[in-house]
Amino acid sequence: MAGITQDGRRHPVALFIDDFAPDPTQDAGSIALLSHIHTAQSLGYQCCFMASRSIPSEKVRLRLKAQGIDCLVPPVFTCPEDALRQLGDRLDVVYLHRLNNAERYSALTRALAPTATMIWSVAELTSLRLHRQVAVESRPELERFASRLEVRENMCAWLADFVLTHSPVEAGRLSRNVPTANVHVVPWAVPVFPRKARTPEAPVIAFVGHFAHDPNLDAAKWLVLAIMPLLREAIPGIRCRLIGSAMPHAVHMLAAEDVEIVGAVPDLKKALADVSLCVAPLRFGAGIKGKVLEAWAVGLPIVMTPIAAEGLVDPADPIWRNSIADTPSTFAERIIAFLDPATGQEQVTAGQNLLKTRFSEPAVLSALSPLFPPVPQEMGDTDPIVLN
Repeated sequence: MAGITQDGRRHPVALFIDDFAPDPTQDAGSIALLSHIHTAQSLGYQCCFMASRSIPSEKVRLRLKAQGIDCLVPPVFTCPEDALRQLGDRLDVVYLHRLNNAERYSALTRALAPTATMIWSVAELTSLRLHRQVAVESRPELERFASRLEVRENMCAWLADFVLTHSPVEAGRLSRNVPTANVHVVPWAVPVFPRKARTPEAPVIAFVGHFAHDPNLDAAKWLVLAIMPLLREAIPGIRCRLIGSAMPHAVHMLAAEDVEIVGAVPDLKKALADVSLCVAPLRFGAGIKGKVLEAWAVGLPIVMTPIAAEGLVDPADPIWRNSIADTPSTFAERIIAFLDPATGQEQVTAGQNLLKTRFSEPAVLSALSPLFPPVPQEMGDTDPIVLN
């Protein structure tokens, strides 16, 4: 088999499992996963991916192949269990993304790939998000579900060799709940782009999100129904734009003369070219918010709630204090202030400096490399294993 050297050594293989094939136009989780796969490749790993909930299309498989990622699909690999069974002890790393994949495949990984390093990448602590949703929506039945979910998360953290989270808040919570868990805060790479702005006739604010996610749906309603009426009164002609994937009917019902429902876009930079300011009006949630990082990446300031800022910036720091608000009136006031170009540019400069230090490719490499078994130098010229 290709990849095996004459003395029995072989090219190291990492298997990544997520619900669907990563699509950076859909959600921040896909962007983070692809960043970690590319980092594993730079460490010398042959990387393969398998979706647990759907079969990727031919177009998606070709896109991944162009990035050097082997997409495992039927008839050779019918499901992640089949991939674990067939590849078995040839796997050096198994990377399980999100809770449901950690629950499904942790025990199977231990049984079928016993020598592999098992990594659970949290994406977000869903129990934490649900506990916070309870406080906003007063739903006791959700509290019970969140508590049960927390037990499941703790068990997955206990089983994994390494647990990855993007948020230091979540890392602290998991470490307290499961003292034996090996928890690491690992960012993803966010490149910074030069801004080619178009000046709109009137100010445009934009909210970007994956709207199948409850926090984003709630935030869109809060923005349009509670904050926009204040902005209309203060800034006649201001417009609001909702951009993102998986928009339910409830989001389309928010459309108005000055509220534009855009939906998913193939190029976010282009969609934000005439935007004055981004907003992240999240009232509950968990994890690091990709929408905040994306705004800074394209050179836009952003007004956010404490939930949206969590794990990224210190709300007490003067640089960020005036960017954060948790009531409709203060949120509107912050938006009005940040529509001033000088005020906005000061925040963008600070945000892009943060991206270049904490969310750069070297930062991801530094965080991930200690978790992957080292690749012998002589393996660099070894051909990859033929997987299908």
